[in-house]
Amino acid sequence: MIAQNGCYEWASTKPDILSIKQANTTIKTCSESATLQVKTKSPFQNIIWITAKDKVTGEILKCETQISLVHSLEINTELPDVVDVGSIRVLRAMGKDF
Repeated sequence: MIAQNGCYEWASTKPDILSIKQANTTIKTCSESATLQVKTKSPFQNIIWITAKDKVTGEILKCETQISLVHSLEINTELPDVVDVGSIRVLRAMGKDF
């Protein structure tokens, strides 16, 4: 996850289910990016909020997320040898997009 133009402290409202590790924190206590890790193998239907608080301005960015089972994953590329051009589509069991 990336938030630009600031130095952010990252948090999850349910760290026992979705933990967040700040990237490049060897010197600073904040960063522009963070890695998310799901700590459960069961779907969690309630909303989990991810927040990024800018240490300088105090501005808080929020992202709503849910943990669901993945039924299928489609990766389409527009160029045969270039993986980062195209789209990724993730479907839940009932055929709904994430």
